[in-house]
Amino acid sequence: SDRESVYGDDFHFYILDENTNSLNFIFNETRNNYGGYLNTYDSILIRGDIYLTGTDIQHSRELWKIDLQNGQIGILHDINPGNGDSGLESFTYLQGKLYFSAYSPSYGGEYWYITV
Repeated sequence: SDRESVYGDDFHFYILDENTNSLNFIFNETRNNYGGYLNTYDSILIRGDIYLTGTDIQHSRELWKIDLQNGQIGILHDINPGNGDSGLESFTYLQGKLYFSAYSPSYGGEYWYITV
């Protein structure tokens, strides 16, 4: 979640075990470890990976990926290179492709997709 909690800047990832109705811990990550800020309000889970918007020192709001199986977080694509905000929003998954709207100075605001 993006709100402050007693856990500080930690992100804790769990998987729901439907057989026992319990949460199984996968991994946790702190903002200081990956150097960014994740915007979980606009995210999508696809085959065990979370695609979402995030920021770090080198990039403004861009496309990030959380690999739950390997416990890794990182920027996936810098659509508006440098400190420019790409304005990512509206994630939709269909037939192996993640669609979203984004902005770049070269193309303006357009719909984009990546194969996942």
